[in-house]
Amino acid sequence: MSARVLQNPAGGRRPLKRPRLGSQQRLLNRQELQRENQQLREENERLRREVAESEQRIADQEKQIADLERQLAGRKKDSTNSSKPPSSDGPAAARRLKPARCRGRRKPGGQKGHPGRHRELQPPERVDETVAVLPVSCRHCDQPLPQQLQQVETRGEVHRYQVTELPPLRAHITEYQCHKVACPHCGRATRAELPSAVRGSAFGPRLAGLIAYI
Repeated sequence: MSARVLQNPAGGRRPLKRPRLGSQQRLLNRQELQRENQQLREENERLRREVAESEQRIADQEKQIADLERQLAGRKKDSTNSSKPPSSDGPAAARRLKPARCRGRRKPGGQKGHPGRHRELQPPERVDETVAVLPVSCRHCDQPLPQQLQQVETRGEVHRYQVTELPPLRAHITEYQCHKVACPHCGRATRAELPSAVRGSAFGPRLAGLIAYI
């Protein structure tokens, strides 16, 4: 097939110009960017909906916990821990009352010669923190005493007293960051999905079980 030509005023002929490949490539790139932008907008909208749903679930669960705490506090109130009269305690309170002690010849408490019962002290290697307590002043002459252990002369055995306490609890928060990775073969990007174990709730299994138990 012969190429089409145009007649110029000078009488010569010149071939029609065909579209350059560079323009077509820019058009394809622009369309690809538009598709990716649309995908990003849809992905952002989906993430916004998921975040809003998670925040609503958290608010509902916090409200449920507060309601349960108020109900539990209301059940525990009686004439012994509030201004309510004893007549409002009901028949169940009568069963909780301890019977009066029978008066005998022996005094209440541990009797003379009884070995007594107390918690056994933990060994020094089990102790996490040691606090030295020194007397502020002399019991005999009322003179002030040094408050540094290195500056005093101690006598006899030290009196040991141990207090056991739980460490402060702090919520463990895990953030899942779903990255979008470009494919080295086709150049398209794919965002990772959340693990199936964390899609349903913003709480972990232990916290969710505690809330359900309460």
